[in-house]
Amino acid sequence: MGTSIAAVLFDLDGTLLDHDTAAVRAATECWPDADAAFVERRWTELTDAFVLRMVQGELTQTEQRRGRAIALAGELGHPGWDDATADAWLAGYRVRYKAHWTAYPDVGPAFEELAARGLRFGIVTNGDGAAQRAKLEHIGVLSHVADCVIASQEAGVAKPDAAIFAAACARLGQAPGAVLHVGDRLDTDARGAAAAGLTGVWLDRADTGTGSGTGTGIGSAVGVPRVVSLAELAALVDARR
Repeated sequence: MGTSIAAVLFDLDGTLLDHDTAAVRAATECWPDADAAFVERRWTELTDAFVLRMVQGELTQTEQRRGRAIALAGELGHPGWDDATADAWLAGYRVRYKAHWTAYPDVGPAFEELAARGLRFGIVTNGDGAAQRAKLEHIGVLSHVADCVIASQEAGVAKPDAAIFAAACARLGQAPGAVLHVGDRLDTDARGAAAAGLTGVWLDRADTGTGSGTGTGIGSAVGVPRVVSLAELAALVDARR
């Protein structure tokens, strides 16, 4: 059955915090006269594209934020934004984004259930450390993970690089085989963690599966355990004890 699980690492955005809802609501509020469906779709697509470039080392955190703001403005008929204009827009966007920060309803119960098993917790997130800690505090999770918040901007390396998972395991004082990492990105979170020697779990909240009707759990055909809710984590942990 392998090494017993002693600690659980979580991704943040899309796993604990409903980032997508907060982000699209903030973006549409910043462009009230634009087509809301278009803004939602393009802001999501631009965010994914620019964050990927940041993860690949092409852009800094600031550059990716400015880049997607400038790109969206151009598509909405406001070309030629400079960095100062983008920064001013982003300041308003962040206020609205923060106002919509919400934890998924399964977060609190999952932490309680896993804590009852004596597990330790941590966060591995691609983002700015201060901003991510503010989110964790806002949704009431920071006290559970304060000893182990590993943010890519501080670590100098981003998921799915094995080094960021190794840093989290070292912070917890655990071998990778004794640590489970769960996140909403199949490759970045689950497969990245698995390649680093952890138990990587894909949180497939939309229950998309693989397009072939595969189920959740240890037998998932995506190569790593797949769950549709954090409520399923306790059973995965128990299977490794």
